[in-house]
Amino acid sequence: MHDSSKIILKWILPLLVLSMVAISGAGYYVDQNIEGTGVYFCPPCGCSGDHIEHENEGFCEYCNMPLIEEKETALLELENYLAEQFRGSSTHASLYSRVVYPTLFGGVFLGVISIFFFRKKSIEFFLALYIIVWSLFGLKFQMFGTSYSLHFDIKTAFIPISFLLLLGPLLYFHSRNLLEDNFSFSKTDWLHFIPGLATFLYYMIMYFSSPEARTGHLHTDFDPYWVILEQFGGVASLVVYMSVSIQQINKLNGSQERKKNETQWLTRFYFGTYAILLVWVTNLTINAVFFEMKSSTITYFSLWVTLCIYMYWIGVEVFRNEKVLILKNFNSKRVDSSELQQFKEKIREIMEDEKPYTDPNLTLRKLAEHLGMKPKQLSGLINASFQKNFYSYVNEYRLEEVKQLLIDKDMGHLTIVAIAEKAGFNSKSTFNSYFKKETGMTPKEFKLQSDSKG
Repeated sequence: MHDSSKIILKWILPLLVLSMVAISGAGYYVDQNIEGTGVYFCPPCGCSGDHIEHENEGFCEYCNMPLIEEKETALLELENYLAEQFRGSSTHASLYSRVVYPTLFGGVFLGVISIFFFRKKSIEFFLALYIIVWSLFGLKFQMFGTSYSLHFDIKTAFIPISFLLLLGPLLYFHSRNLLEDNFSFSKTDWLHFIPGLATFLYYMIMYFSSPEARTGHLHTDFDPYWVILEQFGGVASLVVYMSVSIQQINKLNGSQERKKNETQWLTRFYFGTYAILLVWVTNLTINAVFFEMKSSTITYFSLWVTLCIYMYWIGVEVFRNEKVLILKNFNSKRVDSSELQQFKEKIREIMEDEKPYTDPNLTLRKLAEHLGMKPKQLSGLINASFQKNFYSYVNEYRLEEVKQLLIDKDMGHLTIVAIAEKAGFNSKSTFNSYFKKETGMTPKEFKLQSDSKG
């Protein structure tokens, strides 16, 4: 096992789990051994009322958040200290306006223009989507998760732009795309995105539901139940998919030195992701245990700062590792003529000697794997070399095979349909129409004409 992967699996992952257990244990101790004071206050969200004491349960008059009961001793002192620091300092406000917001908007902007506007040379597709998902998570939280926006309509909590359950699959497919020479996204791969789609549908339904229905789905006047579950689900998704991806690196490191740059990047990528996971889990657990998921600005402040560092770091890595993370799409005009000639000779030799076209289930992906290249690359080379698409090119060979079999007297016992199937055609109607289009006659007419000449 690669040393870096061993460190992640044997040390960082257990540390992540232990941190959750330790913080939960501390919370349990607090609940069992530290009694409430009978005084209620606003959760430390950074609003102007989080230092005001209340004798009864209720809601903060400044941010309308549910009041929580104070705990005695150290926890009370910590809460008051944090609230005072945030209320009395402008540092966190300036960090939001100068760092957090620009980074989140920049992440969405960079990912979108990379996918839709710079197709010839862009950031690896799954990495671009990964950046967008993180950025949208941060932006949505800012829309309904800070003291600046607590007076927004509850409807904003259900805007369908949160896709945390896609983080794990996107990281996984980013790894596969870099490590596998013949990677192609298959139909079954879409199954990995079902949880993310389910989240999107939930938010869509709730967003267009009645106000009463939306209110019924809230954990408090601040957090929907689903937001809590989604965040812990996002953490679990990343941990599981990252562990699977690390196993991919372990399989490659010993045998494929040519993937050295890719594996080095992915190892650093996983370390960075585990760092933000550790901060995220710590914030979530503290918020759940000590503040009943009612704290926003203070407990999440370190997450947004860490996320910004993480996003900037990915941006720097993209430009430092341009050969790995900036992918150029196939452009036939840039392909050297000698390269095209070599390709023509190679594919012609395979088609004539091995006859892969006789497989009725032959696909672009199958032939690309046989040739040791990516499907998109093969499609581009066929188009540049023969001015045809994949199926036109393959069907030409099938047609010539049918012609040879029709005039072969040893094949006289076979029906025309059987001959077509032997050549690789899997549809009688498609074969008949294609044959007549290319030859100007039906297969039967061609056979009769050949027999008369013979």
